[in-house]
Amino acid sequence: CDVIDIEGNPISRDEERPTYAHAQKMRAAMSYAFGRLQRIGLVPWQEPRTASGHPTGNPSVSEIVSSYMVSLRRRKVQAGETSVSSRAITEVRSTCKLVSLPLLNLLQDTIRQLYNYNSDQGRSTLPQAGGHVLTNNWCGPAIRLMIQAAITIAFACLLRFDEALRIQISDIEFLRDKQGNQTILKLMLRSRKTSQFG
Repeated sequence: CDVIDIEGNPISRDEERPTYAHAQKMRAAMSYAFGRLQRIGLVPWQEPRTASGHPTGNPSVSEIVSSYMVSLRRRKVQAGETSVSSRAITEVRSTCKLVSLPLLNLLQDTIRQLYNYNSDQGRSTLPQAGGHVLTNNWCGPAIRLMIQAAITIAFACLLRFDEALRIQISDIEFLRDKQGNQTILKLMLRSRKTSQFG
């Protein structure tokens, strides 16, 4: 995966090298082998401090290996390798491999109920000035619509909550066709989706 081979010789740029994802899989396999099969667990590896002179812990979760993986990832990205989690998913239904179908239907149903609730004519206006704020009406229609938009965008774009909360109005652009009809909502994320877990 690196720029040098196992014997310390440089690898030619023309030669195909495994990706960072491959390095992660190799490390995960070693963590499993040492942790489960050798029954060492996930205790970080340490130099021999016991009377027996044997090192203790799992070498694949040592500080040296962790810093090497961070460095390898940085070098791979600088060399032009696409980030592991920045692959685009074009259709929500394609997430059925990641999310069970009943859960996907529940999420879609929740978004639909939220839309229906916010579209109700009686809820789309603010109470008159001087009126008392009821405990079940803690926000106005604008706030509810922003919450609905954030949930829908997070669902459609597979964003985590922290990613969705970083979206600003300047990140959103409404595109129109030649007749002037609004057709597309374009969202530009300020940062790439690089977390391997989301």
